[in-house]
Amino acid sequence: LVVTRYYRTILLGHAQANVVVDGILGAFLTDGIDISKLLMLSRDNPNVNKTVEKMINDAMKKVNAELLNVGTCNLHVIHNGFKA
Repeated sequence: LVVTRYYRTILLGHAQANVVVDGILGAFLTDGIDISKLLMLSRDNPNVNKTVEKMINDAMKKVNAELLNVGTCNLHVIHNGFKA
């Protein structure tokens, strides 16, 4: 069973990667979400989002975890895998 849930919206405007990462990690900390349970981030491919993913992954490595790497468009890969 695969479940996808909306978590929250954080309005940042045109923000640099470090601001986005601080917003994500801050929201997790505020809501008591263990970052080591995060599997992947869905994103489009602008460079800021690639940097966000790398920075989140670096933070996860500090707690002996890391994002699941299934390529650049993980949402489509996983969706098609479960469709098959």
